[in-house]
Amino acid sequence: MAKPRNMKTSTFTTNPPSPFFHLLPVTPLTTLLFSPKTNRLRHPSSRHGAIPAHGAVGNVSEDEREFWQQPNGEGYEPCLDFSLGYRKLSARISKEKRRFLVVVASGGLNQQRNQIVDAVVLARILEAALVVPTLQVNLIWGDESEFSDIFDVGHFKKTLQADVRVVSSLPSTHLMSRQTIENKIPHEVTPQWIHTRFFNQLKREGLLVLKGLDSKLSKNLPPDLQKLRCKVAFHALRFASPVQELGNLLAKRMWIEGPYIALHLRLEKDVWVRTGCLTGLGPEYDDIITRFGSLNLNTSQDE
Repeated sequence: MAKPRNMKTSTFTTNPPSPFFHLLPVTPLTTLLFSPKTNRLRHPSSRHGAIPAHGAVGNVSEDEREFWQQPNGEGYEPCLDFSLGYRKLSARISKEKRRFLVVVASGGLNQQRNQIVDAVVLARILEAALVVPTLQVNLIWGDESEFSDIFDVGHFKKTLQADVRVVSSLPSTHLMSRQTIENKIPHEVTPQWIHTRFFNQLKREGLLVLKGLDSKLSKNLPPDLQKLRCKVAFHALRFASPVQELGNLLAKRMWIEGPYIALHLRLEKDVWVRTGCLTGLGPEYDDIITRFGSLNLNTSQDE
């Protein structure tokens, strides 16, 4: 069973309500996610829902109601009308069965998400099928979450079926293929650089493994590839049902129980490790951060 991502039990205290806001006791996320008897993931249910504190849900001011409304699109619409040339190539690329790209996404969830977006674009550039990206285990948090623990794999595949063929795993014909692992890609490379560097190699070997993709692909892409990037980020990547349901539950609580304040001090192990700062909590905790820092440095050098 994969471990939950950065979900730690917290204790909240309730202060007397002020004219502006009040803090509410919140059920710890681990209580929502895991059954205490089996320690297995469970879906948030209605019995965990918030109890209205201010009467009816509709008893809100106009400003509050406006805050929760969907933003006005002001006439703008998604622009995913790919060019004729792109669509012609799609007929062949979306059925690719000989060349496969494997991508290992590292870092926190935001960095991994960006790398997944770029992985799809890279597969398109290389005219390869994309294996569902692997999320590298976070050594600091001990996070072993897989793609399917966080994102809806079926939706991901279906949304991109006209652009890139996405498979859950390598076919048996490629399991024994030579695995060329590339982890020294320069920053801000162009599609031309990617194609020149890897296409013939991938065509010859049938399999390419890429690691360390954070900020490696240029932000200035041709229109069709930029549209594909947007399609992945805003259409294909959808949270898995348990994550989506938990998010909806928390949003519902904030809507019913508000006003509220969300405060994130970023006092976390990974922040201390990456910034090189000491905790200020005493030698014991400083030693822990120093040890994790050395571990993180060695891992980065190995990549």
